[in-house]
Amino acid sequence: AAATPMPAATPTKAPLAATATPVPASTPVPPTATPTLAPTSTPVPPTPTAAPPTPVTPKAQNPPKEVVLELVAGSVARYRVHEQFARRNLPNDAVGETSEVSGVVVFDASGAVQKDRSKITVNLSTLRSDEDDRDDFLRTDALESDKFPLAELVVLRTPGLPWPLPTGGDVLFQLQGDLTLHGVTSPTTWEVRAQFSPGGVMGRALTSFQFSKFNMKRPSAFFLLSVEDNIRLELEFIAAIRSGG
Repeated sequence: AAATPMPAATPTKAPLAATATPVPASTPVPPTATPTLAPTSTPVPPTPTAAPPTPVTPKAQNPPKEVVLELVAGSVARYRVHEQFARRNLPNDAVGETSEVSGVVVFDASGAVQKDRSKITVNLSTLRSDEDDRDDFLRTDALESDKFPLAELVVLRTPGLPWPLPTGGDVLFQLQGDLTLHGVTSPTTWEVRAQFSPGGVMGRALTSFQFSKFNMKRPSAFFLLSVEDNIRLELEFIAAIRSGG
């Protein structure tokens, strides 16, 4: 039998390539405008209707109307004169002293001295040293303390003294006043070193001068070879401090 011819193969079509669908470009979005805030004015605090109360400062204690320094027992007045005594080989200081000392110094509220109430008095007739001959000579000739028994110092000023008066510590200052001695009054300045404590003060005041300042004779007696023409006065004082007014 004759072979039956096979039909020719129908060619298969190749699948069509997928066509990409074009994506439309994105429409640009306009930027959103940021709203601008209108400037806000800074709030002004309300004006207070009343001023705040002023703090009350406690009143300071009223200062005293016056302060009085009064010399008390234990105060001593003293003189020193450099001399060559006939019965001694070496020169020495002739020293005489007395404890008969009294007086007050009065300050007003500002620290000024009340000169009409401030006076220190020394009884010169009671001065004693270690030589009776010297004491007799001073009493009858140089000081003439039989005729002028008192030395009086009227205090006028105290430069360098702190005010109000301290209640402790050492203080250096001056005491200026008119000294009446041997019937003559003359200004003098004393150098003072004082130690203060609550309610009191103690210390030493020093001054010096020549005999002629107070019209006194320079000592020249048989028992003296020489005497320096310089008298040094010392006041060792102890004083109570009290306030008044």
